[in-house]
Amino acid sequence: MNSKLLPLTQSRLRELLHYEPETGDFYRISAPSGCNIGDKAGTVGKSGYCRIIVDYRKYQAHRLAYLYMTGEWPPHEIDHINRDRNDNRWCNLREATHSQNAMNSKIRCTNTTGYKGVFLDKRDGKYYARARLNREYFYFGRFDDPYEAHLAYVAGVKRLHGEFARLS
Repeated sequence: MNSKLLPLTQSRLRELLHYEPETGDFYRISAPSGCNIGDKAGTVGKSGYCRIIVDYRKYQAHRLAYLYMTGEWPPHEIDHINRDRNDNRWCNLREATHSQNAMNSKIRCTNTTGYKGVFLDKRDGKYYARARLNREYFYFGRFDDPYEAHLAYVAGVKRLHGEFARLS
């Protein structure tokens, strides 16, 4: 059967590419047309993720790194600990649920309070703190001062998200 039709396995990946866990780079061992053996594999797309074509299919490099290192496809998502979508060093990648991965995000550009997870209720001028976990919102209180709301957010997020809590 043609290997192009089969799901990509660790052994097939290792036939085609070599992964350097310390740098996060992949190099070609077997070169498709237009590529040379030893070339660095992949290109960075508009989303900031490195994508690599293997057997005529596009894959995100961080997912290939997980397959290469563990022998399995990640059951959920892969989180870039330092938020750099193109930093695919093994020490920078961790398995995460969608909710955990979303927690490791930057403060939104639409944020008006200056604190992640803190919002102003324009009806009464109070600040409230909230976070999400698995599509459910958790509220940590209403406050007169945005910094007080931020402190409540920090405490609540640490309880909810543990090591995935990103506070700013």
